[in-house]
Amino acid sequence: PDGKKLAYNRVMREFRTWKYYRGGMADDVWVYDPKAGKVENVTDNAAQDIFPMWIGDEIFFASDRDMIMNIFVYNTKTKKTEKVTDFKEYDVKFPSTDGKTIVFENGGWLYKLDPKTRQATKIPVTLASDDVYGRTERKAVADKRTGMSLAPDGARMVVTARGEVFDVPVEAGVTRNISRTPGSNDRSAVWSPDGKWIAWIGDATGETEIYLYDAVKGGDPVQVTKGTDTYIRSLQWSPDSKHILYGDRKNRLVEVDPVAKTRRTVMENPEAEFRGVQYSPDSKWITYTRPAKNEMNIIYLYNLAEGKEYPVTERWYNSGSPTFSTDGKYLIFTSDRDLNPQYSSIEWNYSYTNMSGVYMAMLAKDTPSPLIAKDPEVKVEADAPKEAPKAEPGKGGKPAQAKADKPAGPKAVKIDPDGILDRIVKLSSGTAACAARVCSTSPRPRTTSARTPGCPSGTATRKRSSPGAATCSWPPPARR
Repeated sequence: PDGKKLAYNRVMREFRTWKYYRGGMADDVWVYDPKAGKVENVTDNAAQDIFPMWIGDEIFFASDRDMIMNIFVYNTKTKKTEKVTDFKEYDVKFPSTDGKTIVFENGGWLYKLDPKTRQATKIPVTLASDDVYGRTERKAVADKRTGMSLAPDGARMVVTARGEVFDVPVEAGVTRNISRTPGSNDRSAVWSPDGKWIAWIGDATGETEIYLYDAVKGGDPVQVTKGTDTYIRSLQWSPDSKHILYGDRKNRLVEVDPVAKTRRTVMENPEAEFRGVQYSPDSKWITYTRPAKNEMNIIYLYNLAEGKEYPVTERWYNSGSPTFSTDGKYLIFTSDRDLNPQYSSIEWNYSYTNMSGVYMAMLAKDTPSPLIAKDPEVKVEADAPKEAPKAEPGKGGKPAQAKADKPAGPKAVKIDPDGILDRIVKLSSGTAACAARVCSTSPRPRTTSARTPGCPSGTATRKRSSPGAATCSWPPPARR
């Protein structure tokens, strides 16, 4: 304070990205006496001793010698060091003084320390604000859409934009905000297959929950789930509109009854998220992919009533995007199993490209493959049909009208898990030799001439018909 000596740090590393440093660049507090021409290390500690503040006969400084950074003091008369503050959770940061009071930050709060009493007091801070960004205002959200779902009849659609859910006409009509929750990020709204309900995910409670809106009667949305313990990623309706299935951040598949407001965990996969989840047309099965131990994605079928899982593909091939056919007879998916080696004339090695293809599995044993070639049959002219009996007239002399049958529900999906691996066929076109090019295979005699790289054995010429395509043709027959 009298200006005759200086307390300082030689190295400053407070802004480095790790704590509890004990290396050679750890700071100490040094005192320089220009009259005597000497420098003294007054802390001499392996920890960080920084921000020296000289008040009277004492030098206050911050130190993490007890792991948590606190204020310590060194007495220049007694040569002793003692601890002043004793914070247990957060470090003391950036202390400074005017010679009478020390101020510092701890845990986001400002404190003032009296050097005489050694008492630290929290400084209350109040900021006046005009709440410019908290005021109510009208926003144009047409360019902030995050999702949409079409109603079953195609007349309207539900759109989520900027955290709100809107019921929007496809053509002319009125757009309605059906959520009206500025304090909630509402998203992933989906219209039920029967057109009666709209479900979405919202976080008005502080955690993601599922909300339900009556699309027929209107009214206020109803919170279906309560006490969700993690983030809900996405949701979907079952085809019969009786359940909602969602996946969450704990890698669980959870089925919700929106009417009874109950839910059950279908299954959980700690290793990875379920992907490609989809209901069967009768709502009794689901399909999805999850990775095996070798990180290859396997497609599974899961019986919701029995709680049993059945693999559709093997761990040797990466498969994904499973989809039920609308009649529930087939499961269509993609798979990387086309092993068509291409030989490189430069590297003298094989490479495997374009391995992906579209495949289909017949779910039931008695379901024939739709790719089986049909054998034409001879048509024989049938006898003339007998005249149909005339319908009896109804009341008023009008012919009796047949009663219209009620539309039947979806047929039960029949799945035979046994042998399903043997009932997989490829849908995408191409052969092993011509998967990546156009090859001509006209019936010409084969020769022993050298073939062009990339063409099947026995071909001799290779012409490009367009960029990225090549034509391999058989050579003309040798003359005798």
